[in-house]
Amino acid sequence: MIHDWADRWLGGFCAVGALGGLPVRGADYTAHPPLDKTLALPVTSTLATTDLHAMHAAWSDALGGAPVVVVRNAPRAFAMLLHALEVAPGEAVGLPANATRELTEAVKQHRATPRFIALAADLRMQIAPEQCDPCRVNWAQPCGGAWPVAATLDSTLLVDASDTVPSFDRATESSATATVYGLFLTADERSAGALVVCRDGQLAQRLAALAAPDDMPNAALALAQLARLAGASGVVARQQAVLTAMRHGLTQAAGLPLLAATPATLAQSIAVVVPPHCDAATFYAYVLGEQTPVRWLPALRPLHYAALRADGAANAATTAQHLARVLLVPVGPDFNEEEVRHAILGITKAADYLACAGSPTRRAPIGMPR
Repeated sequence: MIHDWADRWLGGFCAVGALGGLPVRGADYTAHPPLDKTLALPVTSTLATTDLHAMHAAWSDALGGAPVVVVRNAPRAFAMLLHALEVAPGEAVGLPANATRELTEAVKQHRATPRFIALAADLRMQIAPEQCDPCRVNWAQPCGGAWPVAATLDSTLLVDASDTVPSFDRATESSATATVYGLFLTADERSAGALVVCRDGQLAQRLAALAAPDDMPNAALALAQLARLAGASGVVARQQAVLTAMRHGLTQAAGLPLLAATPATLAQSIAVVVPPHCDAATFYAYVLGEQTPVRWLPALRPLHYAALRADGAANAATTAQHLARVLLVPVGPDFNEEEVRHAILGITKAADYLACAGSPTRRAPIGMPR
């Protein structure tokens, strides 16, 4: 889309639209939706008849032959994985300090004990050096696939990516024992479907053996969603193209740290890290003032209230500080060039206002406070 971000806005001001610059966007501007608003399968009455075996085979083939199991929803997938891995009653299961209620409740309903783990600056789970009893099973939970989950955990690693879908990148192999993705088949979360991608076939077989008849989603809908997501012109390929363009622009223009996305998972947003010398809340407000869509991570995935008590004040406070420094810039598969430009410009202008831009390719400020 754009390849000259470092030189696009020179001289201290953005050129007006009449001179080839970026036009002013009003508050009533209607943009293309971000990925999380487009993943739901459109209602259709023209579905090819298929069976569960054919549907599973198609999803496995699309993922490079990885063993897969499809079930009716993500909470059911969580429960089946805990059962298949023989997590005992009372056993501690590692969860990120900002785990969602759905994942935490799945662990509690299994009669296991949630153990909330602090997050590092890059939002990966980190085991404190003094913790001498690490969990055998740990869950990672990136928000929309926006940051990596690989951790130095000598244990079984499960990933909850049920708020997004696989990337279909056959060259990328996840380090997780199993990853749960969403299928977004229906508006009803109870039947929306979940895809469990396993690292080995034995775990997939154990999961399949646990599945009851009512655990299965609509096979025709699952196959239709696969056809919509995959392929050269599918939702995933279009999203990846916009992600690449926007990451390139943000790197050149703003120069702020960006968190790498989760391997094998399609990111919904780009995670921008606000430097320590900038006030994160002010940065967030300035970006919003530019009519640029952005989301503040603590508003989406705050600390779990139990983590505040379990981890102690020091660990919880440190994790909260890391969360507060991350802004998520939403990306949609149908974003046009103007929408990509506005997203990059909003972040870059806020960085200039607060003197926290750090790209070596930047040679002049691009904006002035209004």
